[in-house]
Amino acid sequence: MSENADISYLEWQALVILYRNRERKSSPVQYVGLDTTIKRLINRHPPLVEWVGKPSQNQVHITSAGIALWEQGS
Repeated sequence: MSENADISYLEWQALVILYRNRERKSSPVQYVGLDTTIKRLINRHPPLVEWVGKPSQNQVHITSAGIALWEQGS
């Protein structure tokens, strides 16, 4: 994870959860992390997480950039 020093611990933990569930279509935000953590991952360039369906449904999925980052840093 040293290469990804700009990723906070909570962001990294959210990526771990989403990576483990990457085969699922979506994961409820409440099981992944805090709203602010998820929003930081979504607002990165490239985004590491994306909303699935309407944001009001609070379902997210890891992006290909998020998968690549996790595999690079693990």
